[in-house]
Amino acid sequence: MDVELLIQAIVRQTTVLVARLATDGGRRASLAGISDQVFVEMVLELERQGISRKVSADMFGICLRTYMRQIRRKTEFPARRGKSIWEQVLEFVAAQGPVTRSEVLFQFADESVRQVRAVLHDLSVNGLVLTSGAGDQTTYRPGRPRAAANTNEASRSHELQAALANLDATLNELRAHVVRDLSESSNQNC
Repeated sequence: MDVELLIQAIVRQTTVLVARLATDGGRRASLAGISDQVFVEMVLELERQGISRKVSADMFGICLRTYMRQIRRKTEFPARRGKSIWEQVLEFVAAQGPVTRSEVLFQFADESVRQVRAVLHDLSVNGLVLTSGAGDQTTYRPGRPRAAANTNEASRSHELQAALANLDATLNELRAHVVRDLSESSNQNC
């Protein structure tokens, strides 16, 4: 029996099950902390089985230093568990009021700078945080409430559906013209 294939099959089926549970009945359960939880629980189980950290790190395909940093990072902030970085940054800006980019980056130093900047940009573009200034001194403050954003998104969704319906009608008209033109040209060729 190939143990690696068995592990891959179990992980695949578990992933399918979790995805189905998270979306059952139209629900959108947060999966933000799942990978961290799996990692931490796997680490704890390997330790319970007497596997050294050096061997565990090798099993994960990473060096011991990175392995230790991952463990520290994934167990250090239990209040953040289950929340996406997007939600965490939005909550931080809402709670702290006007904050600079440097302050946000410092607060989320355990995350990639690129990712935090991307989240700040996304929050800004969507109006959930308002910005002023430039560079690391850019200031972020709470924008419109999330409910207003969701209403705006619903409105945009409705507009997109109407545009798609118009596009579909236009495509049907074009199809009808093409079919008509093809039948006329084939009648002329006879």
